[in-house]
Amino acid sequence: MRKLHFGNKKPGSGIGRLILIIALVLIVVACVSAAVIYISSSKDKPITVSDAKSQAVELALDSGTSYSHAVTENKTFFFSTDSVIISSNSGELEQNMTLKASNPIISTDGKYALIADKGGKSAHLFLGSKLEKSILLEENIIISKVNSNGYALFITEGDVHKHSAIVTSPTGEEIFKWQSGSLYVVSADISNNNRDIALSTVNTDGGIVTSNVYMFNVTKDKPFTNEPIQDEIFGVMRFEGSYLYCIGSDKTYIYNDYGKCISTIDYEGKELLNYAMSGGTVALLYSDSTKTANGSVVCSYTQKGDALGEFYLDSAARFIDLRDGVIAVDNNRVISILDSKCREKFQLSTEMSLSDFLFLGGSSTAIGVTATSAQIIQVRK
Repeated sequence: MRKLHFGNKKPGSGIGRLILIIALVLIVVACVSAAVIYISSSKDKPITVSDAKSQAVELALDSGTSYSHAVTENKTFFFSTDSVIISSNSGELEQNMTLKASNPIISTDGKYALIADKGGKSAHLFLGSKLEKSILLEENIIISKVNSNGYALFITEGDVHKHSAIVTSPTGEEIFKWQSGSLYVVSADISNNNRDIALSTVNTDGGIVTSNVYMFNVTKDKPFTNEPIQDEIFGVMRFEGSYLYCIGSDKTYIYNDYGKCISTIDYEGKELLNYAMSGGTVALLYSDSTKTANGSVVCSYTQKGDALGEFYLDSAARFIDLRDGVIAVDNNRVISILDSKCREKFQLSTEMSLSDFLFLGGSSTAIGVTATSAQIIQVRK
């Protein structure tokens, strides 16, 4: 009989090893089977549709007036060419004041809101529901932005030069001014560090569309970034955390706070409809007919542009918002609530036909807006 030798190991150790291997294989198979069963059951598990718990906002909106709206951390603003109406996060009316503006535009961050008259020279800075400062500029305003500390950035039209970039303190004092020469400023933003601003300019010399991304420190005269990018127009410049997002027609370019482009998000031919970003997550809403005609898709990314997930919709979503890693997106007659990886957690059903949905402060409360009213909505199953 041929004997099997296993070096210096004791007799029977080979059988023991074989038994151990078989046992391990059985354990692995059992774990994999359990995982498959769990995943299958998770996929088949129906999404909970909850009736949204809501209460009416105490507003005296004139049915014959066109209102725009925006939110801060703790207030909701409704504004028209004649007035500003402000409510708390619980829906109570706090302010209803006359404020004339031919073409009012608003920027919000933190507890601050800045309402400016686009094409005019006046702007009004609010902290909460209180009017902190009215600012009068020498040139007509085309863009206005505010940060969470009350510092404001204005892009104004000039006579000799095309545009000026002006930064004011919370008290309305001018602390920075830059003139664009022959360049048109398309978009701009101011960082929460109160020092950095970003501008996007465009020119069409030689029939070629070229955008320039400028980043300034307001204590210096010259930009620390001036990068030309061809065949792209940046309709939005947005500081979020330590990054600047230049949201264009085909791509989003991401810059760090040193002014270096570290990443891009390519839309891959899809049309960008809307965006939201908060707390290190970026959500882009695209038009997409891959799954169904006239559909849309939400794609989420890390703050550096790495893909996290996607969620397809059968219709063109009208709104999207993001707070604390929670994404809310219009999904026909319901609101789909997703996590940061675009996994649907539940749906909210409302009796209203919402035109917009915005988180208030955190991700547990939101305001739903219709053409003539608003409701405070609790975001939970």
